[in-house]
Amino acid sequence: MRYAICILAHDNPDLLSRIVSKVSQPNTDVLVHIDKKSDLTRFSGITGAVFIPAREKIYWGGRSIVLAMRNLIQFAMEKTSCDYILFVSGQDYPLVSPSVYGSLIDPEKNYIEYHPLPKPEWPEGGFDRLKHYYLFNNKDHLLSKIILKIQRSLPFERRNKLNEPIFAGSQWINVNRATGQYILDNWDRYFAYFRFARVPDEMIFQTIVLNSGFSRVTESNNLRYIDFPPRTPHPLYLTPGDLDSARIKNALFCRKIANLDVFEQFEAAFHI
Repeated sequence: MRYAICILAHDNPDLLSRIVSKVSQPNTDVLVHIDKKSDLTRFSGITGAVFIPAREKIYWGGRSIVLAMRNLIQFAMEKTSCDYILFVSGQDYPLVSPSVYGSLIDPEKNYIEYHPLPKPEWPEGGFDRLKHYYLFNNKDHLLSKIILKIQRSLPFERRNKLNEPIFAGSQWINVNRATGQYILDNWDRYFAYFRFARVPDEMIFQTIVLNSGFSRVTESNNLRYIDFPPRTPHPLYLTPGDLDSARIKNALFCRKIANLDVFEQFEAAFHI
């Protein structure tokens, strides 16, 4: 089986280079999206990966992240012969080599963490992300804040125009080729709704897949070790104290790692 490992990165070329070197195997295509706000020449020394040309300016919590992920899926489908697509960040450490993915991945399955809304550990169960229009990709834009404040003062909420249950979970998804094609084929209808949501990368892919026939072959497991405390916006950075927990998770990757020192300690422990 052939894999496409899709990496979203914006900084730290040295760390990204190390990640690419770990996952570059004969059975993998390594595809990288670099934030359009970043200087691409900083990453020019990295070999073993393809840097996709369709780049987005990434803002946390905005629609640009899902567009970057869509771009990676589309590139993988059109330019590679992959059977399976895995998403990682530029701050992830691979816990196993792609040469043994076959022992952990059933090619007929998708591995996507998902929960139907309301998600108990999210404020308002996650519905606060949907009830207003987040018109700007950059939520910190002054006009974005003004428009949001006006909406909150009105007796008005967006309705679910999809007329389908909303599912949510980690953006770090793993899907087979058939599911990747289904996402692309149904993208426009779902993106028309989620483009105005807050943090849509944690909802759009779950909602597309779990409202399809692929729900029957989707396991709520993203094959990651992540220390993500409830009701916090970001996972914790890992330390050597997480090594034992990562070992017993039976995961493909762990996230997130801030610097090469910690990366090297994981490297020494896992020998990848």
